[in-house]
Amino acid sequence: MERYYTHIADFFFYSTLIELIISLLFLFGRSSRVILLNCLAVILIFASAMKNPGHIVGEPSMMTAIGLFIFPSAFTIMIRHHFNLKKSVMRIIFHLIMLVLFLLYYFLAKYRLPVLFAAYLSLNVYEVIAVQLSKNIFQSRWFQAVLILNIILVSEAIYSGRFFSFTVSAGIMNTSGFMLIALDFRKKISLLINNFNSITEENRRLNHNIGRLKQSTEQCRRIIIDKDMELFQMSRHASLAELTTGIAHELAQPLTGIKGIAQNMIDDINYDEFENLIAVSELIKICSLVDKSTSIINHIRNFSRKNILEKKNVDLNEIILNAVELINIQLKKNDIDLMFALEEGIPKIFGDRVSLEQLILNIVLNSKDAILEKNKNSEQAGGVINITTSSFEGGVRMEIEDSGIGISGENIKKIWSPFFTTKKGSHGTGIGLSISNKIIKEHNATAKVTSGPEGTVFAIFFQEHEEKKT
Repeated sequence: MERYYTHIADFFFYSTLIELIISLLFLFGRSSRVILLNCLAVILIFASAMKNPGHIVGEPSMMTAIGLFIFPSAFTIMIRHHFNLKKSVMRIIFHLIMLVLFLLYYFLAKYRLPVLFAAYLSLNVYEVIAVQLSKNIFQSRWFQAVLILNIILVSEAIYSGRFFSFTVSAGIMNTSGFMLIALDFRKKISLLINNFNSITEENRRLNHNIGRLKQSTEQCRRIIIDKDMELFQMSRHASLAELTTGIAHELAQPLTGIKGIAQNMIDDINYDEFENLIAVSELIKICSLVDKSTSIINHIRNFSRKNILEKKNVDLNEIILNAVELINIQLKKNDIDLMFALEEGIPKIFGDRVSLEQLILNIVLNSKDAILEKNKNSEQAGGVINITTSSFEGGVRMEIEDSGIGISGENIKKIWSPFFTTKKGSHGTGIGLSISNKIIKEHNATAKVTSGPEGTVFAIFFQEHEEKKT
Protein backbone atom coordinates (compact mmCIF):
# COMPACT_ATOMS: atom_id res chain seq x y z
CA MET A 1 0.00 0.00 0.00
CA GLU A 2 2.88 2.34 0.87
CA ARG A 3 4.35 1.72 -2.60
CA TYR A 4 1.00 2.59 -4.14
CA TYR A 5 0.92 5.89 -2.20
CA THR A 6 4.52 6.59 -3.27
CA HIS A 7 3.56 6.33 -6.94
CA ILE A 8 0.70 8.77 -6.39
CA ALA A 9 3.05 11.21 -4.64
CA ASP A 10 5.60 10.88 -7.46
CA PHE A 11 2.90 11.55 -10.03
CA PHE A 12 1.70 14.75 -8.35
CA PHE A 13 5.23 15.95 -7.63
CA TYR A 14 6.53 15.57 -11.18
CA SER A 15 3.31 16.78 -12.76
CA THR A 16 3.62 19.88 -10.59
CA LEU A 17 7.19 20.41 -11.82
CA ILE A 18 5.93 20.15 -15.40
CA GLU A 19 3.19 22.66 -14.60
CA LEU A 20 5.78 25.02 -13.16
CA ILE A 21 7.99 24.79 -16.27
CA ILE A 22 5.02 25.28 -18.61
CA SER A 23 3.82 28.29 -16.66
CA LEU A 24 7.28 29.86 -16.88
CA LEU A 25 7.53 29.21 -20.63
CA PHE A 26 4.01 30.01 -21.85
CA LEU A 27 1.97 31.82 -19.24
CA PHE A 28 3.50 35.25 -18.88
CA GLY A 29 2.63 38.03 -16.48
CA ARG A 30 0.42 37.67 -13.45
CA SER A 31 -0.96 34.25 -14.51
CA SER A 32 2.53 32.79 -14.37
CA ARG A 33 3.18 34.26 -10.92
CA VAL A 34 0.01 32.89 -9.29
CA ILE A 35 0.56 29.43 -10.84
CA LEU A 36 4.16 29.50 -9.64
CA LEU A 37 3.04 30.27 -6.08
CA ASN A 38 0.53 27.42 -6.20
CA CYS A 39 3.12 24.96 -7.59
CA LEU A 40 5.63 25.84 -4.88
CA ALA A 41 3.03 25.04 -2.22
CA VAL A 42 2.34 21.62 -3.83
CA ILE A 43 6.06 20.89 -4.11
CA LEU A 44 6.40 21.57 -0.38
CA ILE A 45 3.61 19.06 0.25
CA PHE A 46 5.21 16.21 -1.74
CA ALA A 47 8.93 16.98 -1.42
CA SER A 48 9.09 15.53 2.10
CA ALA A 49 7.39 12.36 0.92
CA MET A 50 10.02 12.02 -1.83
CA LYS A 51 12.76 12.05 0.79
CA ASN A 52 10.94 9.97 3.45
CA PRO A 53 8.17 7.65 2.12
CA GLY A 54 7.07 7.05 5.69
CA HIS A 55 5.56 10.53 5.77
CA ILE A 56 3.11 9.49 3.07
CA VAL A 57 0.92 7.28 5.22
CA GLY A 58 1.83 8.66 8.63
CA GLU A 59 1.53 12.11 10.16
CA PRO A 60 2.91 14.70 7.73
CA SER A 61 6.21 16.44 8.36
CA MET A 62 6.34 20.13 9.27
CA MET A 63 7.34 21.05 5.67
CA THR A 64 4.37 19.10 4.31
CA ALA A 65 2.08 20.73 6.87
CA ILE A 66 3.31 24.19 5.89
CA GLY A 67 2.64 23.32 2.24
CA LEU A 68 -0.83 21.98 3.13
CA PHE A 69 -1.77 25.30 4.78
CA ILE A 70 -0.11 27.53 2.14
CA PHE A 71 -1.84 25.64 -0.66
CA PRO A 72 -5.45 26.77 0.13
CA SER A 73 -4.48 30.46 0.08
CA ALA A 74 -2.32 30.07 -3.06
CA PHE A 75 -4.97 28.02 -4.82
CA THR A 76 -7.64 30.57 -3.91
CA ILE A 77 -5.55 33.40 -5.40
CA MET A 78 -5.00 31.39 -8.62
CA ILE A 79 -8.69 30.52 -9.09
CA ARG A 80 -9.92 34.04 -8.33
CA HIS A 81 -7.41 35.42 -10.84
CA HIS A 82 -8.54 32.93 -13.48
CA PHE A 83 -12.25 33.70 -13.06
CA ASN A 84 -11.57 37.46 -12.76
CA LEU A 85 -13.36 37.66 -9.42
CA LYS A 86 -13.10 40.96 -7.56
CA LYS A 87 -11.29 41.26 -4.25
CA SER A 88 -13.60 40.89 -1.28
CA VAL A 89 -13.57 40.82 2.49
CA MET A 90 -14.46 37.12 2.30
CA ARG A 91 -11.09 36.30 0.75
CA ILE A 92 -9.21 38.15 3.48
CA ILE A 93 -11.24 36.34 6.13
CA PHE A 94 -10.42 33.02 4.45
CA HIS A 95 -6.67 33.70 4.57
CA LEU A 96 -6.95 34.65 8.25
CA ILE A 97 -8.84 31.41 8.92
CA MET A 98 -6.02 29.43 7.24
CA LEU A 99 -3.48 31.19 9.45
CA VAL A 100 -5.50 30.47 12.60
CA LEU A 101 -5.97 26.83 11.61
CA PHE A 102 -2.23 26.46 10.97
CA LEU A 103 -1.51 27.78 14.45
CA LEU A 104 -4.08 25.38 15.91
CA TYR A 105 -2.47 22.55 13.92
CA TYR A 106 0.95 23.48 15.32
CA PHE A 107 -0.10 23.85 18.98
CA LEU A 108 -2.87 21.25 19.25
CA ALA A 109 -1.18 18.01 18.23
CA LYS A 110 -4.17 15.86 19.20
CA TYR A 111 -6.52 17.70 16.84
CA ARG A 112 -4.33 17.97 13.75
CA LEU A 113 -6.56 15.73 11.61
CA PRO A 114 -9.78 17.68 12.38
CA VAL A 115 -7.92 20.96 11.86
CA LEU A 116 -6.73 19.83 8.41
CA PHE A 117 -10.25 18.63 7.65
CA ALA A 118 -11.64 22.04 8.63
CA ALA A 119 -9.02 23.77 6.47
CA TYR A 120 -9.73 21.74 3.31
CA LEU A 121 -13.46 21.64 3.85
CA SER A 122 -13.37 25.46 4.13
CA LEU A 123 -11.26 25.64 0.96
CA ASN A 124 -13.67 23.51 -1.06
CA VAL A 125 -16.77 25.29 0.21
CA TYR A 126 -15.18 28.69 -0.45
CA GLU A 127 -14.18 27.67 -4.01
CA VAL A 128 -17.69 26.34 -4.73
CA ILE A 129 -19.14 29.72 -3.72
CA ALA A 130 -16.42 31.69 -5.57
CA VAL A 131 -16.72 29.90 -8.93
CA GLN A 132 -20.50 30.20 -8.68
CA LEU A 133 -19.94 33.91 -9.33
CA SER A 134 -18.03 33.18 -12.55
CA LYS A 135 -19.58 34.21 -15.87
CA ASN A 136 -18.12 31.14 -17.58
CA ILE A 137 -20.88 28.68 -16.73
CA PHE A 138 -19.26 25.59 -18.28
CA GLN A 139 -15.93 26.04 -16.47
CA SER A 140 -17.57 26.86 -13.14
CA ARG A 141 -19.86 23.80 -13.31
CA TRP A 142 -16.95 21.53 -14.26
CA PHE A 143 -14.75 22.86 -11.48
CA GLN A 144 -17.57 22.63 -8.95
CA ALA A 145 -17.82 18.92 -9.74
CA VAL A 146 -14.09 18.52 -8.99
CA LEU A 147 -14.54 20.41 -5.72
CA ILE A 148 -17.43 18.21 -4.67
CA LEU A 149 -15.27 15.13 -5.28
CA ASN A 150 -12.58 16.70 -3.09
CA ILE A 151 -15.12 17.31 -0.33
CA ILE A 152 -15.89 13.59 -0.46
CA LEU A 153 -12.16 12.81 -0.39
CA VAL A 154 -11.39 14.95 2.70
CA SER A 155 -14.51 13.54 4.38
CA GLU A 156 -13.07 10.06 3.79
CA ALA A 157 -9.81 11.28 5.37
CA ILE A 158 -11.53 12.23 8.63
CA TYR A 159 -13.40 8.93 8.55
CA SER A 160 -10.32 6.75 7.90
CA GLY A 161 -7.90 8.92 9.88
CA ARG A 162 -5.35 9.13 7.01
CA PHE A 163 -3.48 12.38 6.44
CA PHE A 164 -2.52 11.19 2.95
CA SER A 165 -6.05 11.96 1.65
CA PHE A 166 -5.37 15.68 2.21
CA THR A 167 -2.19 15.57 0.11
CA VAL A 168 -4.07 13.72 -2.63
CA SER A 169 -6.83 16.33 -2.43
CA ALA A 170 -4.25 19.11 -2.84
CA GLY A 171 -2.70 17.29 -5.81
CA ILE A 172 -6.06 16.73 -7.50
CA MET A 173 -7.14 20.34 -6.98
CA ASN A 174 -3.81 21.67 -8.25
CA THR A 175 -3.88 19.48 -11.37
CA SER A 176 -7.54 20.28 -12.07
CA GLY A 177 -6.94 23.99 -11.57
CA PHE A 178 -3.92 23.98 -13.93
CA MET A 179 -5.86 22.00 -16.56
CA LEU A 180 -8.65 24.53 -16.30
CA ILE A 181 -6.23 27.42 -16.84
CA ALA A 182 -4.37 25.57 -19.64
CA LEU A 183 -7.61 24.83 -21.49
CA ASP A 184 -8.71 28.42 -21.11
CA PHE A 185 -5.28 29.61 -22.28
CA ARG A 186 -5.53 27.31 -25.30
CA LYS A 187 -8.99 28.68 -26.01
CA LYS A 188 -7.63 32.23 -25.84
CA ILE A 189 -4.77 31.31 -28.19
CA SER A 190 -7.26 29.79 -30.64
CA LEU A 191 -9.40 32.88 -30.36
CA LEU A 192 -6.36 35.09 -30.99
CA ILE A 193 -5.41 32.99 -34.02
CA ASN A 194 -8.95 33.24 -35.38
CA ASN A 195 -8.96 36.98 -34.74
CA PHE A 196 -5.59 37.28 -36.45
CA ASN A 197 -6.88 35.35 -39.44
CA SER A 198 -9.98 37.53 -39.51
CA ILE A 199 -7.85 40.68 -39.30
CA THR A 200 -5.62 39.36 -42.09
CA GLU A 201 -8.67 38.71 -44.26
CA GLU A 202 -10.13 42.11 -43.43
CA ASN A 203 -6.77 43.69 -44.18
CA ARG A 204 -6.72 41.93 -47.55
CA ARG A 205 -10.21 43.19 -48.30
CA LEU A 206 -9.26 46.65 -47.08
CA ASN A 207 -6.21 46.70 -49.36
CA HIS A 208 -8.42 45.59 -52.22
CA ASN A 209 -10.92 48.35 -51.43
CA ILE A 210 -8.11 50.88 -51.08
CA GLY A 211 -6.85 49.84 -54.52
CA ARG A 212 -10.31 50.30 -55.96
CA LEU A 213 -10.69 53.64 -54.18
CA LYS A 214 -7.33 54.77 -55.58
CA GLN A 215 -8.52 53.89 -59.06
CA SER A 216 -11.80 55.72 -58.46
CA THR A 217 -9.92 58.69 -56.99
CA GLU A 218 -7.64 58.80 -60.01
CA GLN A 219 -10.64 58.65 -62.32
CA CYS A 220 -12.35 61.42 -60.35
CA ARG A 221 -9.15 63.47 -60.44
CA ARG A 222 -8.98 63.13 -64.22
CA ILE A 223 -12.67 64.03 -64.51
CA ILE A 224 -12.14 67.08 -62.30
CA ILE A 225 -9.15 68.17 -64.39
CA ASP A 226 -11.22 67.76 -67.56
CA LYS A 227 -14.12 69.69 -66.03
CA ASP A 228 -11.72 72.41 -64.90
CA MET A 229 -10.43 72.70 -68.46
CA GLU A 230 -13.99 72.86 -69.73
CA LEU A 231 -14.78 75.54 -67.15
CA PHE A 232 -11.72 77.49 -68.28
CA GLN A 233 -12.95 77.23 -71.85
CA MET A 234 -16.44 78.34 -70.83
CA SER A 235 -14.95 81.36 -69.09
CA ARG A 236 -12.83 82.24 -72.13
CA HIS A 237 -15.73 81.80 -74.49
CA ALA A 238 -17.92 83.91 -72.22
CA SER A 239 -15.26 86.62 -72.30
CA LEU A 240 -14.97 86.35 -76.09
CA ALA A 241 -18.73 86.58 -76.40
CA GLU A 242 -18.61 89.94 -74.61
CA LEU A 243 -15.69 91.07 -76.79
CA THR A 244 -17.31 90.13 -80.10
CA THR A 245 -18.31 93.70 -80.97
CA GLY A 246 -14.85 95.07 -80.31
CA ILE A 247 -13.15 92.25 -82.19
CA ALA A 248 -15.44 92.75 -85.19
CA HIS A 249 -14.57 96.46 -85.19
CA GLU A 250 -10.86 95.67 -84.94
CA LEU A 251 -11.09 93.38 -87.99
CA ALA A 252 -13.44 95.70 -89.92
CA GLN A 253 -10.90 98.55 -89.94
CA PRO A 254 -8.08 96.73 -91.80
CA LEU A 255 -10.57 94.97 -94.11
CA THR A 256 -12.14 98.34 -95.04
CA GLY A 257 -8.68 99.75 -95.69
CA ILE A 258 -7.75 96.78 -97.87
CA LYS A 259 -10.95 97.16 -99.87
CA GLY A 260 -10.37 100.92 -100.35
CA ILE A 261 -6.78 100.49 -101.50
CA ALA A 262 -7.76 97.69 -103.88
CA GLN A 263 -10.56 99.86 -105.33
CA ASN A 264 -8.13 102.76 -105.90
CA MET A 265 -5.75 100.41 -107.74
CA ILE A 266 -8.62 99.17 -109.92
CA ASP A 267 -9.62 102.77 -110.73
CA ASP A 268 -6.02 103.63 -111.62
CA ILE A 269 -5.89 100.66 -114.01
CA ASN A 270 -9.23 101.59 -115.64
CA TYR A 271 -8.21 105.18 -116.21
CA ASP A 272 -4.71 104.28 -117.39
CA GLU A 273 -3.22 106.08 -114.40
CA PHE A 274 -1.53 103.01 -112.96
CA GLU A 275 2.00 103.67 -111.76
CA ASN A 276 4.26 100.92 -110.54
CA LEU A 277 5.78 102.79 -107.58
CA ILE A 278 2.38 103.91 -106.31
CA ALA A 279 1.07 100.32 -106.75
CA VAL A 280 3.97 98.93 -104.72
CA SER A 281 3.26 101.46 -101.96
CA GLU A 282 -0.42 100.51 -101.93
CA LEU A 283 0.40 96.79 -101.82
CA ILE A 284 2.72 97.39 -98.87
CA LYS A 285 -0.21 99.05 -97.07
CA ILE A 286 -2.38 96.03 -97.90
CA CYS A 287 0.25 93.65 -96.47
CA SER A 288 0.46 95.74 -93.30
CA LEU A 289 -3.32 95.66 -92.85
CA VAL A 290 -3.39 91.89 -93.52
CA ASP A 291 -0.66 91.39 -90.89
CA LYS A 292 -2.71 93.38 -88.40
CA SER A 293 -5.81 91.25 -89.11
CA THR A 294 -3.74 88.08 -88.84
CA SER A 295 -2.32 89.25 -85.52
CA ILE A 296 -5.82 89.84 -84.14
CA ILE A 297 -7.05 86.44 -85.39
CA ASN A 298 -4.00 84.64 -83.97
CA HIS A 299 -4.48 86.39 -80.64
CA ILE A 300 -8.10 85.28 -80.50
CA ARG A 301 -7.16 81.74 -81.58
CA ASN A 302 -4.46 81.46 -78.88
CA PHE A 303 -6.80 82.84 -76.25
CA SER A 304 -9.68 80.51 -77.09
CA ARG A 305 -7.81 77.29 -77.78
CA LYS A 306 -7.82 74.47 -75.19
CA ASN A 307 -4.41 74.23 -73.62
CA ILE A 308 -2.58 73.22 -70.47
CA LEU A 309 -0.52 75.63 -68.39
CA GLU A 310 2.77 76.49 -70.06
CA LYS A 311 4.58 78.51 -67.45
CA LYS A 312 7.68 80.50 -68.27
CA ASN A 313 9.23 83.87 -67.46
CA VAL A 314 6.85 86.57 -68.69
CA ASP A 315 6.62 90.36 -68.56
CA LEU A 316 3.41 91.33 -66.76
CA ASN A 317 3.28 94.77 -68.47
CA GLU A 318 3.38 93.15 -71.90
CA ILE A 319 0.60 90.71 -70.95
CA ILE A 320 -1.59 93.59 -69.73
CA LEU A 321 -1.16 95.53 -72.99
CA ASN A 322 -1.91 92.44 -75.10
CA ALA A 323 -5.01 91.61 -73.07
CA VAL A 324 -6.60 95.07 -73.31
CA GLU A 325 -6.26 95.02 -77.10
CA LEU A 326 -9.23 92.67 -77.18
CA ILE A 327 -11.43 94.94 -75.05
CA ASN A 328 -10.21 98.46 -75.81
CA ILE A 329 -12.82 99.15 -78.52
CA GLN A 330 -15.66 97.93 -76.27
CA LEU A 331 -14.50 100.23 -73.46
CA LYS A 332 -14.32 103.20 -75.81
CA LYS A 333 -17.82 102.41 -77.07
CA ASN A 334 -19.10 102.80 -73.48
CA ASP A 335 -17.02 105.97 -72.84
CA ILE A 336 -14.81 104.16 -70.36
CA ASP A 337 -11.26 105.43 -70.23
CA LEU A 338 -8.50 102.88 -69.68
CA MET A 339 -5.56 104.46 -67.86
CA PHE A 340 -2.15 102.83 -67.38
CA ALA A 341 0.58 103.43 -64.82
CA LEU A 342 2.96 100.58 -65.63
CA GLU A 343 6.31 100.67 -63.90
CA GLU A 344 9.18 100.02 -66.28
CA GLY A 345 11.69 97.29 -65.52
CA ILE A 346 9.52 95.35 -63.12
CA PRO A 347 10.78 91.81 -62.34
CA LYS A 348 9.51 88.99 -64.52
CA ILE A 349 7.08 86.50 -63.06
CA PHE A 350 6.71 82.78 -63.74
CA GLY A 351 3.35 82.14 -65.33
CA ASP A 352 1.18 81.14 -68.27
CA ARG A 353 0.63 83.99 -70.71
CA VAL A 354 -2.88 82.99 -71.85
CA SER A 355 -4.16 82.33 -68.32
CA LEU A 356 -2.85 85.67 -67.08
CA GLU A 357 -4.55 87.42 -70.04
CA GLN A 358 -7.77 85.68 -69.06
CA LEU A 359 -7.31 86.83 -65.44
CA ILE A 360 -6.89 90.46 -66.53
CA LEU A 361 -9.80 90.31 -68.98
CA ASN A 362 -12.15 88.80 -66.37
CA ILE A 363 -11.40 91.55 -63.85
CA VAL A 364 -11.57 94.36 -66.44
CA LEU A 365 -14.89 93.05 -67.79
CA ASN A 366 -16.28 92.99 -64.24
CA SER A 367 -15.04 96.54 -63.74
CA LYS A 368 -16.76 97.61 -66.98
CA ASP A 369 -20.05 96.03 -65.84
CA ALA A 370 -19.73 97.75 -62.43
CA ILE A 371 -19.28 101.14 -64.12
CA LEU A 372 -22.27 100.57 -66.44
CA GLU A 373 -24.42 99.51 -63.48
CA LYS A 374 -23.45 102.66 -61.60
CA ASN A 375 -24.16 104.84 -64.64
CA LYS A 376 -27.53 103.16 -65.08
CA ASN A 377 -28.54 103.99 -61.51
CA SER A 378 -27.11 107.55 -61.52
CA GLU A 379 -27.84 108.40 -65.18
CA GLN A 380 -24.19 109.34 -65.70
CA ALA A 381 -21.96 108.39 -68.62
CA GLY A 382 -18.45 107.02 -68.82
CA GLY A 383 -15.99 105.93 -66.20
CA VAL A 384 -12.35 105.14 -65.58
CA ILE A 385 -10.40 101.90 -65.14
CA ASN A 386 -6.84 102.31 -63.85
CA ILE A 387 -4.30 99.51 -64.28
CA THR A 388 -1.13 99.92 -62.23
CA THR A 389 1.94 97.76 -61.82
CA SER A 390 4.74 98.20 -59.32
CA SER A 391 7.50 96.16 -57.81
CA PHE A 392 7.98 95.34 -54.16
CA GLU A 393 10.56 93.30 -52.32
CA GLY A 394 10.22 89.79 -53.71
CA GLY A 395 7.51 90.36 -56.31
CA VAL A 396 5.22 92.44 -58.50
CA ARG A 397 1.95 94.12 -57.57
CA MET A 398 -0.87 94.67 -60.08
CA GLU A 399 -3.89 96.84 -59.29
CA ILE A 400 -7.05 97.16 -61.35
CA GLU A 401 -9.18 99.99 -59.99
CA ASP A 402 -12.57 101.06 -61.34
CA SER A 403 -15.03 103.85 -60.65
CA GLY A 404 -17.98 101.47 -60.58
CA ILE A 405 -20.82 100.79 -58.20
CA GLY A 406 -18.69 98.84 -55.72
CA ILE A 407 -19.32 95.55 -53.92
CA SER A 408 -21.24 95.22 -50.67
CA GLY A 409 -19.52 93.84 -47.59
CA GLU A 410 -21.76 90.76 -47.69
CA ASN A 411 -21.02 89.97 -51.33
CA ILE A 412 -17.29 90.69 -51.23
CA LYS A 413 -16.80 87.42 -49.32
CA LYS A 414 -18.60 85.47 -52.08
CA ILE A 415 -17.11 86.94 -55.26
CA TRP A 416 -14.62 84.06 -55.67
CA SER A 417 -17.34 81.39 -55.26
CA PRO A 418 -18.31 79.43 -58.41
CA PHE A 419 -21.51 80.61 -60.14
CA PHE A 420 -22.01 83.54 -57.76
CA THR A 421 -23.09 86.67 -59.62
CA THR A 422 -25.02 89.87 -58.90
CA LYS A 423 -25.65 90.54 -62.57
CA LYS A 424 -29.27 90.29 -63.60
CA GLY A 425 -30.67 88.12 -66.37
CA SER A 426 -28.18 86.50 -68.73
CA HIS A 427 -25.46 89.11 -68.27
CA GLY A 428 -23.33 86.98 -65.95
CA THR A 429 -22.36 83.30 -65.59
CA GLY A 430 -20.70 83.56 -62.17
CA ILE A 431 -17.58 81.68 -63.29
CA GLY A 432 -15.31 84.58 -64.31
CA LEU A 433 -13.96 85.48 -60.88
CA SER A 434 -14.02 81.82 -59.78
CA ILE A 435 -11.68 80.98 -62.67
CA SER A 436 -9.63 84.10 -61.83
CA ASN A 437 -9.20 82.84 -58.27
CA LYS A 438 -7.99 79.47 -59.58
CA ILE A 439 -5.50 81.21 -61.91
CA ILE A 440 -4.23 83.31 -58.99
CA LYS A 441 -3.64 80.19 -56.87
CA GLU A 442 -1.98 78.33 -59.75
CA HIS A 443 0.52 81.20 -60.00
CA ASN A 444 1.21 81.18 -56.22
CA ALA A 445 -0.15 84.71 -56.04
CA THR A 446 -2.44 86.39 -53.51
CA ALA A 447 -5.34 88.78 -54.06
CA LYS A 448 -6.84 91.53 -51.96
CA VAL A 449 -10.13 93.22 -52.82
CA THR A 450 -11.26 96.52 -51.34
CA SER A 451 -14.48 98.22 -52.34
CA GLY A 452 -16.57 101.25 -51.52
CA PRO A 453 -19.05 103.73 -53.05
CA GLU A 454 -16.27 105.19 -55.24
CA GLY A 455 -15.35 101.87 -56.82
CA THR A 456 -13.41 98.64 -56.35
CA VAL A 457 -9.69 97.81 -56.30
CA PHE A 458 -8.37 94.35 -57.17
CA ALA A 459 -4.77 94.08 -55.93
CA ILE A 460 -2.86 90.95 -56.98
CA PHE A 461 0.62 90.14 -55.67
CA PHE A 462 2.89 87.90 -57.80
CA GLN A 463 6.14 86.41 -56.56
CA GLU A 464 9.26 87.31 -58.48
CA HIS A 465 10.70 84.36 -60.40
CA GLU A 466 14.32 83.69 -59.58
CA GLU A 467 16.16 82.11 -62.49
CA LYS A 468 18.51 79.31 -61.59
CA LYS A 469 22.13 80.13 -62.19
CA THR A 470 24.13 77.57 -64.13
